[in-house]
Amino acid sequence: MRCKCNLETTEAIIKLLDKFKVPFRCSECSGIYYPYRALNGVVFIWGKPVETITAGGIHIPEISKDQFKTSYGIVLTAGKGCENTKTKEYTECELTPGDVVIYDKNVPWKMQVEASDGKFYEVALMNMFDVSAIVEDYEG
Repeated sequence: MRCKCNLETTEAIIKLLDKFKVPFRCSECSGIYYPYRALNGVVFIWGKPVETITAGGIHIPEISKDQFKTSYGIVLTAGKGCENTKTKEYTECELTPGDVVIYDKNVPWKMQVEASDGKFYEVALMNMFDVSAIVEDYEG
């Protein structure tokens, strides 16, 4: 289905958004509705919160969470692409809203964005080359 957010929304994407607790949701289809549009090679990512208790019931202390170098996230919006500074060739961005990705959680840019519920949430901004992988069948 398509609506004002102008994205193809499927049941799988809605389940992912629920699992990641993404607050940026379309009021018509429950898909992603993000108030900004990324340009060039910029990607906006909603990071998955690190669990404090494992599936086996083990408590993970706050200090241990900081030791994880990468994190899972869901792409909110992605630019069309940019010039690769090393090769000087234009590279199209492979990322689309709804993709689950692995990225370096120590990205230099984070910003506070107001969602439709009136609360502010932290979103990571990064270059498309800073995303390490797209997770094809995320079960998380």
